[in-house]
Amino acid sequence: EATSGSSVNVNSHLQAIAQRESGGDITAINPSSGAAGKYQFLQATWDSVAPAEYVGVSPAEAPESVQDAAAVELYNTVGPSQWVTA
Repeated sequence: EATSGSSVNVNSHLQAIAQRESGGDITAINPSSGAAGKYQFLQATWDSVAPAEYVGVSPAEAPESVQDAAAVELYNTVGPSQWVTA
């Protein structure tokens, strides 16, 4: 099911992760860890799954659809282990 601001199909587990990580806020930034965006990506993790034009850019600056696609790719590649709340 696609989220409101995105056409990406995000499974229900990832939707729950996004709610726990950021409340679904695509611009959220954790002041302690620097994790950013809807899924609270650390920059190195983000850079490993982000499209080329978003590598080196804060996840919080990427559109929701880009964040969703990166999260789906990470989830499908390594599973939910990247998220402590999972």
